Amino acid sequence: DLFTTCAGHHWVHKQGWLDGDPCDNEWFGVQCGRDSAGLDTIVGLNLNPRGAFNRLNCELPESLGNLSNVRKLYFSNALFPSHITGSVPSSLQNLGELRCFYASHCYLSGPFPAFFAQMPKMQGLYFRHNSLDGVIPDFSKLGDL
Repeated sequence: DLFTTCAGHHWVHKQGWLDGDPCDNEWFGVQCGRDSAGLDTIVGLNLNPRGAFNRLNCELPESLGNLSNVRKLYFSNALFPSHITGSVPSSLQNLGELRCFYASHCYLSGPFPAFFAQMPKMQGLYFRHNSLDGVIPDFSKLGDL
């Protein structure tokens, strides 16, 4: 539902989307790897890399929390920013493998998502140029951040 929710039909690069399995069909911006059982799984999303001109125009769906093996989520870039509104979905706290979340230069609002401070594998958080508010949690226990 990410493609539909984020106006994927307007993306410049959308190869493979809505065509079968994202790993078998090499959907643009979807990185795959193997899970602990040796099965293909989504380990990264980079839907708007520099030069792709894939402006996402949406609120991030709660269904992102179902990507249990995802390590990297990249939704925007400084040269061609996405227009992502609303708050960061609380379902992302279910992503125990998440290491990097990049949503700079978007239009996110609401409270800063404190659950990121409880994600022990987190290595990078990028929220520049948004309208998040509230208290930034203590990240000192995350040694790789």
